Amino acid sequence: MNISTLRILFAIFLIAHGLMTMSLATVPVLAQGALRTPYFPARKYR
Repeated sequence: MNISTLRILFAIFLIAHGLMTMSLATVPVLAQGALRTPYFPARKYR
């Protein structure tokens, strides 16, 4: 893969990650402790 392909994939990943984060931020308060993945180890929201 050349650099431009990697940049396009990275941009798609960033957009998808932003959408996932926004959708997680709109989840009710009940689900706050349920997010325990390797990327977000029991992160506490304000």
